[in-house]
Amino acid sequence: MRLSEYAQCLSGVDRDRYFTKVRRCGGVDPLALRDDELTDDVWKFPSVDRADISDYLIHSTSFITREQLKSYKSLESHNYLTSGFVHPPKVKVIGDSNVVVVTKVRHSQSFREKLLTAWQLQKPDGEVVYAHCTCMAGCGEVCSHVGAALFYLEAVVTRRDNRSCTDRENAWLPPHSQFRLPPDSRDG
Repeated sequence: MRLSEYAQCLSGVDRDRYFTKVRRCGGVDPLALRDDELTDDVWKFPSVDRADISDYLIHSTSFITREQLKSYKSLESHNYLTSGFVHPPKVKVIGDSNVVVVTKVRHSQSFREKLLTAWQLQKPDGEVVYAHCTCMAGCGEVCSHVGAALFYLEAVVTRRDNRSCTDRENAWLPPHSQFRLPPDSRDG
């Protein structure tokens, strides 16, 4: 197992739980991934939508209530996104086709502090399997920084999937190959 300095400093239950998550990430701690192992290719991002955010933040962790998600613009997580505190995520597709998403998030109260790192292990369809953050609440697997990363992914994926044909290169042009019918056997 390849572990980060952060993981090696954990102890007890937090350490055991973190090691379980790392094993599901192919044995490589997402915090130990180098930049050359990650990509910012939006086509590799998991297809996160509001249902995935709801399932994780409400149903899996009870971090927020259904009513709070309905007024998501007032959530601290969403405010991190709209305030520009969330850096573009980077991803790594691992062996079982799941995706590790690593996102840097700025502290809300202190700009001098080192950026926090939130990471999620997600299925390609957007379902969150595990999450973690280097903030004080991160061992609880959900915090505003993880929520902010999910909202960021949702925004990027929505934009990626809803591009018009004129946004894509040559999408409006007819195909260059011609379709020909096979000769009719009656033309003898």
